[in-house]
Amino acid sequence: MVEEEVLRGNVTENLRDAVFEVATAANDHVLTVRVLAASAPPEVRRAFAGLVRHWAVRSWCDFAQPLTSSPPPTSLSQRQVPAVEYLRRLEAVNFDALDPSLQHRSPRFYIKLAQTALTNKL
Repeated sequence: MVEEEVLRGNVTENLRDAVFEVATAANDHVLTVRVLAASAPPEVRRAFAGLVRHWAVRSWCDFAQPLTSSPPPTSLSQRQVPAVEYLRRLEAVNFDALDPSLQHRSPRFYIKLAQTALTNKL
């Protein structure tokens, strides 16, 4: 793969192959997270979902007090939606990383995000 070809916007087979390899590795990571999340204890799942309260000592004589309330609950599935949707769209354009349609989020992204929030499944 020649850098000049990429800078000119020419999509070569070598570029598609490289993007395919990276996308395959990313998809493997998403699948691994799903398997690990299913077998993780509830405390770990809550920590990764952002549900753990942040504690700090306010002064030298105070006990630990919560600084803020918990952030809005988000599931691990919701956090995977951007990556999964981008990989799906990348596959739809035959792993052409320079395709203009990849520069904007599709309306499907927001629908999938809301669906995942309601069902907690990706």
